[in-house]
Amino acid sequence: QLEVLHMPLPQLNVKVSQLRSNLPTVVYCGSGYRSAIAASLLQAAGFEKVYNLMGGMQAWESRQCGCFEPAEMVYASQSE
Repeated sequence: QLEVLHMPLPQLNVKVSQLRSNLPTVVYCGSGYRSAIAASLLQAAGFEKVYNLMGGMQAWESRQCGCFEPAEMVYASQSE
């Protein structure tokens, strides 16, 4: 089951209890900076499968080739 939520980084600590920590979680932002912070916060909250979209939406939108699949831009958090 896929669930998509928009959650600004400043609200993450307050709303983390609304998220399901047992599901794989992908985070992304515009540049990848805030999502790296979000991934770290989720790990600290006990999420085991946290993934970050490398380079954020800027990288996603600027990709010029079909030489890789979207999943290749997502990397696992260091706890895995």
